[in-house]
Amino acid sequence: MKSFPVLALQNVGRSELLHYLDSVKSTDSVSDISSAISFSGELIPEGRGRIVILSDFIQTKGFPFDIAKNVIESRGTPVDLISTRLFNRNNVGFVDMVISGNDINLYIKNYNAKPVDVDIISGGNSKSVHINAGSIEPYVFSLADDNIEIELVSDDDFKADNKIYISKPFSDKIKVLLITNENPKYIKAALNSIPGVDLSIGTPPIIPNEDYDIYIIAGLNKNEVLPGTFDNILEKVSEGKSVVITPQIDLKQIDTTGIVPFEIIGISPGGSVNIDQVTKFSNDVDFGNVGRYIDVENFYENNVSVMGIVDKGSGKIFYYGIFDDESDFKLTPEYPVFWNNLIGFLVGKVDLNDVNLKTGSIIDIANRSIVLDKAGFFNIGNSEFAVNLLDIKESDINFISPVGDIKKAGNIKLEAVSSDYEFKLEVVLLILALLLVIIEIIYIKYRGEI
Repeated sequence: MKSFPVLALQNVGRSELLHYLDSVKSTDSVSDISSAISFSGELIPEGRGRIVILSDFIQTKGFPFDIAKNVIESRGTPVDLISTRLFNRNNVGFVDMVISGNDINLYIKNYNAKPVDVDIISGGNSKSVHINAGSIEPYVFSLADDNIEIELVSDDDFKADNKIYISKPFSDKIKVLLITNENPKYIKAALNSIPGVDLSIGTPPIIPNEDYDIYIIAGLNKNEVLPGTFDNILEKVSEGKSVVITPQIDLKQIDTTGIVPFEIIGISPGGSVNIDQVTKFSNDVDFGNVGRYIDVENFYENNVSVMGIVDKGSGKIFYYGIFDDESDFKLTPEYPVFWNNLIGFLVGKVDLNDVNLKTGSIIDIANRSIVLDKAGFFNIGNSEFAVNLLDIKESDINFISPVGDIKKAGNIKLEAVSSDYEFKLEVVLLILALLLVIIEIIYIKYRGEI
């Protein structure tokens, strides 16, 4: 079942219809009953059929379904509403989640007429929570690294709201290696101001062979860089790590094969830095003026790019083309903000609200829209998402619709609908004529005339 209407069968017999109904599987998404009624009305010519709606009539999306029903019936098509709710059922479930940084606030509602004690299991740990009848209780915790599943242990009749999936596709600790033969003090100060950054210094010709999330190349001594120095780093970039390259006058004379994503033409006088494409790390940043810049080729559409990023395998290479010693940008409050946003971008740090979604959400990837109608973890494009139901109305499985003409499922007899149909006799007459010819041939043969 979908959260939007879909034509599943058309012009089929009873057995095929029953077989399909037996195979239908529910989703964890919201309900749009009004759209289903309107869609059905478009399929049936006026006065030539009926619409039967089987539902619990918990409307969580769209306009009130009784309005759609009245519109369709005004066109001469009867609409029968049959409720699948036969008796009261028990439910305790997660109904909302608020994410602020790494702090998670989950809300659990007891829909039953009696108080309950439920256990919440997360990461092998268990906590008991007492919830009064009809009440909501919070469950607050801080999110560690990686994904997590939280389960509500409740023997109830609605399992879809008993589990929560939370995605955190990045680590709070970011290992950064600054490769330099100098002392790029402004970059070091900016990196040390970023929460979670574990900064190490590598001085060529000796570079630590550990795994780092980001490698920053700044102020190299060409006489200290040995051939093949960056081969290992290039391999790590292809596996998903990132490199930041800063400019220097003799960069062309240093063996940086494969790491530098452009060819160096020369040095040009500077000017004002303009942003051609706004990104998460360049948004609202004024880079000011630069004294000079490196002319590059085979990087972007022109040779005056002072910043840019390219994909390399599963990783990224970013070029930061501002000479800090010749620019006032390093002295502005935006300088550490830029580096903080850049580091976060390179390690995939995102707002957790953007990757933890509710069922029914729509994601646009590569010119197509994907409706998230099941709860769980999903890899879509280059991102991982967690999807949860989290709907206080959908979890209210004892909800009684205020619409008055809803019948209960059971031994319901639907009155026949009389309709005028245009009946074409051409085919029937052709068959009769053919039968008469065959009979006449048989009769003539019987008489011996042929």
